[in-house]
Amino acid sequence: MAFVPVAIDPAAVSDLAAEFATLDQDVHRAHKFAIESLRNPRPPEPTILWHYTNAEGLLGIIKGNELWMSHIATMNDSEEYLHGLQYILDEVDDRLSKTPLEVPKQFYQKVAEAVNSLMKIEKIPDIYVMSFSGETDTLMHWTEYGRHGVGYAIGFDAERLKAATANTSDPIRSPILLRCIYADNLKRSITAAVLDRYLEELLQTIASGSDTEGQIARFLQWFIFTAVLFGPSFKHAIFEPECEWRLVAFDRQAGSSVDYQARGNEVREIVKLSIGEGRNPAMSEIKIGSNRDKRLRKIGAEVIKRLLNAQELGHVIVAESMSPYRSP
Repeated sequence: MAFVPVAIDPAAVSDLAAEFATLDQDVHRAHKFAIESLRNPRPPEPTILWHYTNAEGLLGIIKGNELWMSHIATMNDSEEYLHGLQYILDEVDDRLSKTPLEVPKQFYQKVAEAVNSLMKIEKIPDIYVMSFSGETDTLMHWTEYGRHGVGYAIGFDAERLKAATANTSDPIRSPILLRCIYADNLKRSITAAVLDRYLEELLQTIASGSDTEGQIARFLQWFIFTAVLFGPSFKHAIFEPECEWRLVAFDRQAGSSVDYQARGNEVREIVKLSIGEGRNPAMSEIKIGSNRDKRLRKIGAEVIKRLLNAQELGHVIVAESMSPYRSP
């Protein structure tokens, strides 16, 4: 079945953004807890995150001072978005079979219905991602993502990347840097902890005299807004060697512009995310793939250095990959 990207209701996003500005209410605490649970790195966040790309992508980042984010439905594994949501559904189904309490049961039933709807392939919301890795110069990365060794690996300072892409005026649409989580036990524990926190805050709010049905609907809206992050964050354990991190944005309005890109016989929509005017302090190094003529690598490195200087990016280091990769 073909993917038909469906936008998250812009009005709902705007309402949540306005509500999120308070940052101190019950449901906001639960949402922030979920974000930190997904973001909190174990092992620690790498100092440098690497993005593998081709010459076109390299020039786009250097000359345009922007990152190109792809719709999650067009990623290499089109099922991976559903993988993360399945953990929520499994946890909720387990709890429904065990809880005798009415309010938790109502909340879990509503969550199950909403997640089942999200898992319909034709209704994947507009979520845009850009992939990075905490590892560089490995054969696997050059083979799978570095255009078989003839591409480029761009290193970004992780802290500066987050600062450069942050949108303080619109925290809901501001891109979030998340590690991919591979271990099944960690996925289950994060899912359980997030559900626990939402339920805890919901029960406290209802106990204070708030309308039960209205609060369940309110918390459900925020939980689903949180749940869409599980899709790009949870990956199958077989991909753990990738050590992937993702910059994630909720909708098309997260970027500075929308554009279209040819990929094989397909036309794909991309969001171009500005990383600031002028000099980009987030970019720190560029590595040139080793699968090319050594003389051409040297010439290419000098050309890239001249381009960087012209763009006021002379601080960026240009180096050749140390990987022994060669074409078969």
